[in-house]
Amino acid sequence: MRTYLKQIINHFKKDKSLFLALLFVVGVLALRLYKMDGFATFLGDQGRDAIIIKRIATLEHLTAIGPITSVGQIFLGPFYYYFVAPWLLLFKFNPLGLAIGVAVTSSVLLFWIYLFTAELFSKKLAWFIIITSGVATALYSFARFSWNPNLLPYVAFLVVLSTQHLFKTKKNISAIVLGVLLSIAVQLHYIALILLPPVILIFTFYFFFEKKKVKEILNLAFITGISFTVVSSPLIMFDLRHGFLNLKNFLKLFTQTGTVNGGKWEEFLSVFQALNKFIFNVDLNKTLPVVLLIVLFSLLLWALKKNRQYSLISLFFIFILTGLSLYGGPKYSHYMGSVYIYYLAVIGIMILSLPKKITPVIMGIFLILFSYISVQHYDFLRGDPNYQIRHAKRITESMFLNIHVKKFQITSLPERYSDYSYRYFLEVAGKKPLEKDTLEKADELFVLCEGRCDLIIGNPTWDIAFFAPRKITKQWVVENVTIYKLTR
Repeated sequence: MRTYLKQIINHFKKDKSLFLALLFVVGVLALRLYKMDGFATFLGDQGRDAIIIKRIATLEHLTAIGPITSVGQIFLGPFYYYFVAPWLLLFKFNPLGLAIGVAVTSSVLLFWIYLFTAELFSKKLAWFIIITSGVATALYSFARFSWNPNLLPYVAFLVVLSTQHLFKTKKNISAIVLGVLLSIAVQLHYIALILLPPVILIFTFYFFFEKKKVKEILNLAFITGISFTVVSSPLIMFDLRHGFLNLKNFLKLFTQTGTVNGGKWEEFLSVFQALNKFIFNVDLNKTLPVVLLIVLFSLLLWALKKNRQYSLISLFFIFILTGLSLYGGPKYSHYMGSVYIYYLAVIGIMILSLPKKITPVIMGIFLILFSYISVQHYDFLRGDPNYQIRHAKRITESMFLNIHVKKFQITSLPERYSDYSYRYFLEVAGKKPLEKDTLEKADELFVLCEGRCDLIIGNPTWDIAFFAPRKITKQWVVENVTIYKLTR
């Protein structure tokens, strides 16, 4: 162990930029953790996930599936749940531990990106990527709360780095790493499936143009596929046991819905417009994206002629951007997760391809302006903390003395699925309500009104209508949430 630590210390001594990069990433982590308790998101989705993760951590239920997508009702893989479960145990079931786990992991992955980018491409590009990715508003926001898509930007970019490393070394371990990263990316969000075409294209290219190494390429492709399948096996087994439910819903998404029908020039522009909005915090009009796209790809082609070593990053960027345009629905920030760091890397590539005399000046100006604009949108600078985790805990604590039966149910208005954050703290305290959407009748129902609720008795919401209450036995208010206790 001592010998290993000495080797690490000597490595840092030889490469001072590596030590500086580590210090920078530590600073990024500190900023991401700053005032996290007051600003971490803990709403319905996070509460639902926390319940599942808590049951995994306590070995109560080891799920084979992950979150369900909002589009297509498709289950993701369970990787994220198992990955962050130790953080919930470490912080004694305080869900803030999950958010801290995401912040730490994203920072570690950012450092890995620096290491491999510096090794495979250049230190200058590596520095550009970690600085811009470290301060970008979208990535900063993702790193401050627990949600499965939040780690995708880093894993997605590690895919291109592992692909580059695989075909540089031709080692089996590199193929295993690539397959694992691809599986993790897809389990974080199905939008990451757009990473598969460029990987397949690269394998196909080497298969046809390296005739002497066909067997070696086939072997690497086979190992990549096997490692992808093994890491994805829980979800595959779930589908086999449930009549290919996931596969059927996935096919419906492409054949029967109107969400996956993009691919047009208008959708491509819409994706590029959304990408710039989330990265640069600026809304572009309909004309400017066209001009920027022409300039971007013209400069990119010019840059690649001078530095062909960056071709793979550019290829992935173009494929991902095109793949995102196939989705015709709303462009939310987490849908763009797989392309963020690629876009920043492409900008860095273009700057590094400028004449050496002006490159440091242009890069310095860009980094200063980008950092300044990004930091201006950090939530702890522009708003008051909402303490969503503390809020949910205080609401549930006020309910403890009013629960007098074993079989009780809770729901919320106006959004009936937003009660998961309260359910989590009730379950941790040993006062577990009946499962959501169960057909088992409860003896008491607690309705948490988070907004305007004009009608309680006789409300058509399923949870209330199914319980069929006759009277409100108690009513109280905690932190602007009105709680009604209903009985029959």
